[in-house]
Amino acid sequence: RLGTREIVLAGDLNTECLPGSCVAAFVDGTRKPTADEMAKECASALRLASSVGDTEGDDAAKTQSPALPEPSKTQLEEWEVLWQSACKSTKEHRISLSHVPTGATRAAYDHGKSHGPCVSWRLDHILYTARSLTLKQRWTALEADPDAATSGLPNGTHPSDHLPVSAVFQTSPVPRLGAEERQTLLDRLAALDAKQAAESAGLDEELTKLEPAPAEAAEAAEPAAETGKNKRNKKKRPRPSDETIAWIQEKRRRGKELKTKHVEEREAFMRNLDELEHDEIDKILSPALWVEKGSHITAGNNSK
Repeated sequence: RLGTREIVLAGDLNTECLPGSCVAAFVDGTRKPTADEMAKECASALRLASSVGDTEGDDAAKTQSPALPEPSKTQLEEWEVLWQSACKSTKEHRISLSHVPTGATRAAYDHGKSHGPCVSWRLDHILYTARSLTLKQRWTALEADPDAATSGLPNGTHPSDHLPVSAVFQTSPVPRLGAEERQTLLDRLAALDAKQAAESAGLDEELTKLEPAPAEAAEAAEPAAETGKNKRNKKKRPRPSDETIAWIQEKRRRGKELKTKHVEEREAFMRNLDELEHDEIDKILSPALWVEKGSHITAGNNSK
């Protein structure tokens, strides 16, 4: 009833939803992180802090906390690629995700430490599409259990190392185009397909009229050549005339130009659609395939 673009994504994602993290990259409206934020989340994901080691029992070490290792240039470049991939994926699938503001769900000694105090992390998340789901309630987590945040998880009250997250949503109808707007969109699509088909047919007709007459085949055959016990007569294929070669090259050039022009027109058509128009197009054709190939790939009944 809600449609394939309306989703709830929940689970232990094993990272904070902070600027620079790949979880935050999924959330609609997330600002571009700074270089320092990207480096911090990269280091966190790679657990670089664990390499610092434990300073328990060394008074000098306790007063001189070592700086956390910085990610290497290669690690940062790979993290940037991963972050960009997460950011683009929601746009490519046209899924606008919001984030339920859950609290910290994990409490333990910090990475690389064998003693307290405990540190809390928000590692379990719920992402959802807000255009048809309205957040009404959510469970509290460690912010409502300071004893567990202090002692860590699991403990005598909570047998798991993570607290669960939960939320209640109210559903609403998925917005869609009205009948008149839908028909207008389909008419625009059909008009573009018809225009491009006519241009392709016109180019074929024009080039066919310009095609040089075929050269007459040579009558003389090559002298027979002895190959063991067999004799074969081979006729050499006549070389096309210079005029024919020029026509073939021109045909390929103009065909390529027209194909590029048509792809650009279809890209512009898709780019200028609003969200509801894009939803409707998704129902009747494969947008990526249509942009690449053009007409004759529509599916379903367009007359609904």
